[in-house]
Amino acid sequence: LAVNISALTTGAVIAVKMFMRVNDIERKVYHQSFTQGADPDGLWLVNGTVGLHGALRVELESDNAADNGQAVDYDYMLEEM
Repeated sequence: LAVNISALTTGAVIAVKMFMRVNDIERKVYHQSFTQGADPDGLWLVNGTVGLHGALRVELESDNAADNGQAVDYDYMLEEM
């Protein structure tokens, strides 16, 4: 899974959170912040062999209100193991 934060405001801090259901309860399994303009525009959030066993929900939250409603491109690839 890769997301592209290039359309967001330069200098904005982008919090990326990922959630999965574990024992029928949605749990946060990842939380990291990136700065637009200082970190790469393309963020590899899941890279390599990772065992995802259900739906993954991803949230991106900017600390800059000017980013409200901005589209964020993403790409992913599924491979059956």
